[in-house]
Amino acid sequence: MAWRDTLEGRINGDGRIIVRKPSKDGVTREVRGAVELELVPTESEYRIRRFRIQED
Repeated sequence: MAWRDTLEGRINGDGRIIVRKPSKDGVTREVRGAVELELVPTESEYRIRRFRIQED
C-alpha cells in the first residue's frame, strides 16, 4: 500500500490485494486486484470512508 495524507486529515491508500475464498466444492478461488482505501479521522481514531477493490 502507498499512503498519502491530505490537508483535511484524511489518509488515502492504494495498492494491490489478493483475496482467497473457499467455495462449496472445496476449491479455493483467488481474486487479485487493485484496492483503494480512504480513512477519515474521528475523535480518537480513524474510520473507513471508502474501500474499493477492482478485480483484474
